[in-house]
Amino acid sequence: MSSLLTSRYSAKEIRAVPMIKPLLKRFRNHASVLTGVHKRNFEEHVKHDVLFDLVALSGVAGVWLYGIQQAATSQITLGDLALVMQVSQQAQGQLKGLISALGHIYSNSLFISRFFEMLRLPQRRSKERFAR
Repeated sequence: MSSLLTSRYSAKEIRAVPMIKPLLKRFRNHASVLTGVHKRNFEEHVKHDVLFDLVALSGVAGVWLYGIQQAATSQITLGDLALVMQVSQQAQGQLKGLISALGHIYSNSLFISRFFEMLRLPQRRSKERFAR
């Protein structure tokens, strides 16, 4: 308690108190901007997901309808119809997984390229230290 008025740490805290309001204001501004960007990206991602899911669903539905039509005209058996339905669902899942994996590969390649660009930045501070 005796070092409260004389310690350097306490003095720094007292000097930082007037800066709290501007710092909180900046934090809130940055947080609102980042939240807005995240929300827009999420909404765009959901829109694309719904669009691609509708395309996939229409493709599977088309295969199912063709299979049902073939079974109705006795060109394939009911066992073949079940096979067609299972194969079409599995193909849709595998294609979705493949596209998702390609998206992850692209995202990771962007990350790694930016990381290596950051590593190539000139490091002035370390050169200045060794020059002394």
